[in-house]
Amino acid sequence: MDNQNQVEFMGDQSYKSRVILGSPERPRIVNFLLKTGLVKNETQSKKFLLGFIIACLFVSLFVLFYYVIGFGGSDEVIIRNPELLKPVSEVSK
Repeated sequence: MDNQNQVEFMGDQSYKSRVILGSPERPRIVNFLLKTGLVKNETQSKKFLLGFIIACLFVSLFVLFYYVIGFGGSDEVIIRNPELLKPVSEVSK
């Protein structure tokens, strides 16, 4: 019965970290976060970057719904430059 649950792979199926010029290398953003002292290790940098992505997502959704779609206030249109609404034939005269 134990033989049914075992999985065997053919060939070399090992996974390694990415190697450039013979040495494993971390992404540059992780190195930057470590150098600036914002995080202490690679696990914290992953959590920090995930939090940053989620915060950016919420800010972009806020801007989209509040300013673009218009859930944020009055329906009044403010025209700052009425010259832009004139037809082209009147502007050139």
